[in-house]
Amino acid sequence: MGLNFEFMAEVFPVIVKKLPINLELTFIPFLAGLAIAVVITFLREIKLKALQWFLRFYISFIRGTPLVLQLYLVFYALPELARAVFGLLGKEFDINKLSVMLLCMIALSINISAYLAETIRSGISAVRIGEIEAGYSISMTKAQVMRRIVLPQAFQISLPNLCTLIIAALQNTVVVFFVTLEEMNAMGSIAAQNNWLYFESFLVVGLIFWVITILTEMFFHALERYAGLEKKQTAV
Repeated sequence: MGLNFEFMAEVFPVIVKKLPINLELTFIPFLAGLAIAVVITFLREIKLKALQWFLRFYISFIRGTPLVLQLYLVFYALPELARAVFGLLGKEFDINKLSVMLLCMIALSINISAYLAETIRSGISAVRIGEIEAGYSISMTKAQVMRRIVLPQAFQISLPNLCTLIIAALQNTVVVFFVTLEEMNAMGSIAAQNNWLYFESFLVVGLIFWVITILTEMFFHALERYAGLEKKQTAV
């Protein structure tokens, strides 16, 4: 059985219209998750057993449970938690204020933050101890050493892993279909319902994801070359 290229050409503009939703659900949660991961990195420097236990639990739970489960927990539990908190304050909470898009972004941000925290941790551990000691030798504080020496180098070291994570974040956006948010994958399913050409429809979706993945890899490869050039110029 041959492919129905006419249908693929017809359905492509319908599916690609949902691309901005997938991109929003990729980059906004990625940046939010990166911010959370940086906070976790700084909190790891605080030697409080309860705090360290909570951080280990947070990272272990997020990495050890399916994203779909986390999405459902945020989608159903967060509104109830907000309602309970507002109730303790003697106020009413309008559950409609929490849009499906916002809840999906929160779930995706939480998910990616755990992986980013471990990526940053591995990047920091790869920074040479001599450079850290050099920072302390010129009277830098621990926060200054972390901000000016450790984190920039850890970011550079972690670029390949960051590329992998942002591609994974893009692919993870398809799970929002489970909470009725229409993105490209959902639109591909809807578009194929009338004629049952699901293979052609999902093939179009896959090709769009593939092109975005290639562009993302090209960007990060260019960024790695630029960072390598900057490092060489600094060394000189």
